[in-house]
Amino acid sequence: MTRASLKITTYLIFSLFQTFTAASAEPYRIGIPIPLSGDTHAYGDEIRRGYELAKEYFKADDVKLLFEDDQCSSTTGIRIANKLLEIDRVDVISGMFCNSVLLAAAPIFNRAGIPVLTCGANPGDQKGLGAKIFRIFPADHLGVYPLTRFIAQRHKRLCMVTEIEAYPELVARTVQSEWGKLGSDYELFSETINVGEKDFRSVLLKLKQKNCGALFINPVADDGFIAAFKQTRALQIPATIYSYYMP
Repeated sequence: MTRASLKITTYLIFSLFQTFTAASAEPYRIGIPIPLSGDTHAYGDEIRRGYELAKEYFKADDVKLLFEDDQCSSTTGIRIANKLLEIDRVDVISGMFCNSVLLAAAPIFNRAGIPVLTCGANPGDQKGLGAKIFRIFPADHLGVYPLTRFIAQRHKRLCMVTEIEAYPELVARTVQSEWGKLGSDYELFSETINVGEKDFRSVLLKLKQKNCGALFINPVADDGFIAAFKQTRALQIPATIYSYYMP
């Protein structure tokens, strides 16, 4: 997903909301949990600008945008979900860029019976999140299938480092599932790191000993990829580097 596509997606979602506002005298209140701080803030900034652009374009004075910084954190996402429903009394939820926030908050939204239209979150291998939860962007893991096949055509030993967060863990599950179908000649070595640590050297040194021809850097956002990439080069790991979205 590019940042430009995020802005377009929010613009299209907003156009759908116009059909709901026409018959109401009260402002239509859209709760928008997005990451406005932390590693994924750049994506949240694009979503926010997309909504603001759409509100201006549609001259939607009868729509109130309620942005909340979920920090791409499940704990923060739960707190924000309760605030938007109980205090702000929103009519619909959108935004929802991070898988971790959507998964944590979905039960709260389901109990309230409120519609949710996500701008980016789509943990596609987890079904039945709710009858009113609409994940309008293609599932995050679908592109991993051709990428894994591409890597397998060139390498038989794959090393992967994954940040512990719902989105990269989804990617990792998909890679592991697909790699496991390739046969005994193919090996996969995997290590994890906590989000925000930014020091990948210990796990990279473990993986360096495996002599993999390919290294899959699997972070939650750009900052993690940049840090891991620089440290891979500093440690003189000769593997070809692959990633998904981040490069």
